[in-house]
Amino acid sequence: MHDAHHSIRPHPNDDGIARLLTREYCGFGNREDLEWWFRGHKRALDLTGFNIAVYKVALSKIRFGHRQLVFARGDLLPYEHLPILRNGKVHQ
Repeated sequence: MHDAHHSIRPHPNDDGIARLLTREYCGFGNREDLEWWFRGHKRALDLTGFNIAVYKVALSKIRFGHRQLVFARGDLLPYEHLPILRNGKVHQ
């Protein structure tokens, strides 16, 4: 997945986010961008136990790129966990 993404999916620095900080986590502001990023890899992610974590973050704490965003997670806990797949299909 890393090799595939490296060639076709931009690093946050190449997506309009300057200087990604080590304490920042990458994410997406909507489901469509998340789906685009992980297209072709959802089943493998599901089989290895990944899920989607939803966080509530103040807009002032988010740095936005074109399709990605970053935020310092700090003490934030996920607001919700969603499966990547449900009954063999992508969870909506």
